[in-house]
Amino acid sequence: VRELVEMSRERARQTVEHAAERLVGLPCPVDAVVRAGHPIESLERFAADVGLDLLVVGPRGRGSIGSILLGSVSHALLHALPTSILVARPPTSTPTRVLLAVDGSPSSLEAARYLATFPLPVDADIRVLVSVTSGTDEYAAIRGANFLELLAGERRCAAEIANRAIAVLEEHGRHAMPLIRDGDPKREILDAARELDADLIVTGARGAG
Repeated sequence: VRELVEMSRERARQTVEHAAERLVGLPCPVDAVVRAGHPIESLERFAADVGLDLLVVGPRGRGSIGSILLGSVSHALLHALPTSILVARPPTSTPTRVLLAVDGSPSSLEAARYLATFPLPVDADIRVLVSVTSGTDEYAAIRGANFLELLAGERRCAAEIANRAIAVLEEHGRHAMPLIRDGDPKREILDAARELDADLIVTGARGAG
C-alpha cells in the first residue's frame, strides 16, 4: 500500500510540475502543490489557506482531479468553494466572443463586475443574455391586462436587467450588447452559446433563476 501511495504522489508531482512549466513567464509566482485526500475537500482547504480568487480546471481527465466537474460532484464544488471557477475546454485560446448570462440577482451582477476586470482583448464581443421567465422574483410583480401586455412588461424588465449589467461593464471600458430570449435559462444559455460560437460563458453561481 505504501508503494502505491508513493507512486500516486510521484505521478501527481510530475503532473503539477508539468503544468507549472507551462505557466513560466507569467508576472506572478507559480508554485507546484500536491495534497492528499478527496479533491473537493483538498481544494476547499487549499482555497481557505491561500485566499484563492479563481480556480481553473478542465472538464474531465484522468483520476479524481479530472472528474471533479462531472455529475453531482460539480454542484458540491460550486457550493464548497467561495471563489470563482473557470472550466477550460480544449481547444483553449484567448476569449473573443463572450456570453454573460444574468438574471438581475446580486450574484449575476457580481459576475458582470468580475468579467469587467477579466483580461479580454479590447475588441472582445460581449453579449449580455437575459432569459425571460416568470419563475424569478424580477418578474413576479409584472401585471398585464392581456398576454401581449404581460409579454411587453417582461421584455422591458429583461432589458432593464441587461442594461444594469452592461452599465457595470461600461464603467470599466467594456462594450456589450443585450440579448433577450424567452425560455428556460439553461437551454437558452446553451443555445445562445452555440449560435454565437462563444469562447467563454460567464454567470453567477447563485441567483433568482
